[in-house]
Amino acid sequence: MQYSALRILVVDDTQSYVSTFTEILANESHEIIAAADGLTGWDRFTCEEPDLALIDVNMPGMNGLELTAKIKSVTSKSDYSGRWVPVLLMSANASVATQLEGYRVGCDDFLNKPLDPDILLAKIAVYQRIIRHICPT
Repeated sequence: MQYSALRILVVDDTQSYVSTFTEILANESHEIIAAADGLTGWDRFTCEEPDLALIDVNMPGMNGLELTAKIKSVTSKSDYSGRWVPVLLMSANASVATQLEGYRVGCDDFLNKPLDPDILLAKIAVYQRIIRHICPT
């Protein structure tokens, strides 16, 4: 079954990762909304209303855990658009404690960098199916 493309917010302070994710996801016709830090990611999230967020844990300023908590606090309110926005955290060296903290603040999945493109696309496809099931068009 073919699903429509997603608007994916990619937040990472390493430009090479943003470029790689953009290339991989754009090849699947997803629209990429990029941000180089958590504060910009928050601004892009509130203005662009993405379908899914892919967020690095370790960033200066607002880190990925803080951004995730902020996104989940807004999307859980009844006056939000009513949409569930999955958040996938990622890190090159996340401890079990960091991963557990990610889940505690509301992330929906955790990915280890460097990301295998096939695993990234498979996980995005899983969330596409869930989103389309929850919010059929």
